[in-house]
Amino acid sequence: MNDYVKEHNLVKGKDKTFEGSDVREGLTAIISVQIPEDLLQFEGQTKSKLGTPIARSITESITTEKLHYFLEENKAIATKIVSKALKGKEAREAARKAGSRGGTITGARGTANPKLVEAYGISIQPEKEIVFIVVDSEIKDKVRKQIYEDAGLSTKGRGIVLSLPIIDSVGLLPSEEEKE
Repeated sequence: MNDYVKEHNLVKGKDKTFEGSDVREGLTAIISVQIPEDLLQFEGQTKSKLGTPIARSITESITTEKLHYFLEENKAIATKIVSKALKGKEAREAARKAGSRGGTITGARGTANPKLVEAYGISIQPEKEIVFIVVDSEIKDKVRKQIYEDAGLSTKGRGIVLSLPIIDSVGLLPSEEEKE
């Protein structure tokens, strides 16, 4: 994706590269790979990431080639993907600048309820991106302010930042270095 963005000069400014999480949100590929069972390997706690070296490298190569071809043939979709990635990148970078160590971007669907427009004078877009960032309570205001300033949330209809306390969680554990 970064090569495509540079090749077509789709992002202005000094840092024109995306992280994988900026781009992956909203993209889905179904790939069928036949691997002998004795060579099959998976990575990670959930075992959802292919780890067989030869299959992984071939899959990545073919996916990169076919994605580039798809983007070349579908410029409007490519521009929309880059635009969504850029919004996620802006929020992620603003949060990091304020002390956050990461987050995740996910797509969401809402309802464009006409009663909201009548009652409150606002409309809700049916498709949107949500950036989830978990931070220590001591820096939440700093992170929220930085995202507001850097991601352009002062522009009408650009977005909203919510701060919600986490009362309980499952599977959200500090890393070993954070425990020390």
